[in-house]
Amino acid sequence: MLRKPGARLHWDDGGVSERAVFRIPPLTILGAVLLAVCATPVAFGAPWFWLVYLLPVAVVVWVLRVRTTVDEEALTVRRLVGSRRVPWSEIRSLHLRDKGGVRAVLADGAELPLPSVRSAICLSSPRRPAGT
Repeated sequence: MLRKPGARLHWDDGGVSERAVFRIPPLTILGAVLLAVCATPVAFGAPWFWLVYLLPVAVVVWVLRVRTTVDEEALTVRRLVGSRRVPWSEIRSLHLRDKGGVRAVLADGAELPLPSVRSAICLSSPRRPAGT
């Protein structure tokens, strides 16, 4: 990782970025729209069945909100409700889980799940920081 504040991340393939953002693919919103279209006959079947539309709306909000942002100073985790920014000095390691998930192991031993970050991305990405 780079040390100077305001420095950029230099990748082996020559690319430069100031931060990396891991998020749920926006194409998932299309699935939520299709769910809403398919739920339309059910929604008009009875007076309170229109509440079935809350599920696709919740999926869209989830896709747009949940992400993990990595920059030089810290790791930021945004969830559906709330967010947490953890400086690199408080992160001891990354725990790669069997099912592909990644968790940050904090200095106190607690684990912080990193939404949208997969171990396959961490291990096989052709864009790795220079020097790793």
